[in-house]
Amino acid sequence: MKKVIIIAKHYDGFCLWQSHYTTHGIMSTNFKGGKGDIVKALSESCQKYGIKLGIYLSPADLYQIESPEGLYARDIPIVATLGAYYYNKRPPQLDIERDMVGFVTIKPHIHKFRWKSRGENFMENNHPIFTIHYTTDGSQPTEKSAVYEKVFRFESGKINAIAVGKGGVLGVVCSKNFGVPKAQWRVKDYDGAVDHHPVSLAFDSNPNTYWQTPSKGHHSVVFDLGDTNCLQGVFLYTTI
Repeated sequence: MKKVIIIAKHYDGFCLWQSHYTTHGIMSTNFKGGKGDIVKALSESCQKYGIKLGIYLSPADLYQIESPEGLYARDIPIVATLGAYYYNKRPPQLDIERDMVGFVTIKPHIHKFRWKSRGENFMENNHPIFTIHYTTDGSQPTEKSAVYEKVFRFESGKINAIAVGKGGVLGVVCSKNFGVPKAQWRVKDYDGAVDHHPVSLAFDSNPNTYWQTPSKGHHSVVFDLGDTNCLQGVFLYTTI
């Protein structure tokens, strides 16, 4: 046997893999407790034994068209061209975060798609094997740079990080500049805040929270950074 072709989804729309687009598939059966993935298992077996793999996907999908839960229930999709290609997946994009104390976490970026993911980790499904390498001196990271294994403390400066996949395939470099850690910051004076948006939220390291003042116009806040520092930047305050 040199090659095998699997019908991963026929016109009934039933998926034989752990799809992130629908629940109409193997994930809703008792096969391996809903965790089974026939396409993935076959792909891994083909790679192991050197067999070429072809995947057939029906352009028609009656479930998505006719079911009230279907993606195209309000219209009929038209497919002009359908193809399948082999490609080398790149390692994932990264996010670099630091808490108020100064501990840095480097992790794969979690893409927020518009469909219900049901708790699956899209990144792990598509990038199962990779290592993260980083630098703290401003240089470009390579597979020979320090390996990220756990959180570490970083005072200030620039961190560059990159994911390295199987065979040395490099991902996209992620860079982040960090200023003075905020754990010792204290507010000395400010000119007001509304309920649920206190001034402390202006420096809590959470981009989803903010300080809001009760009136329009110019406002000010005075911080004690907890130590003597030589600052090279200024604050940017944006009204909401």
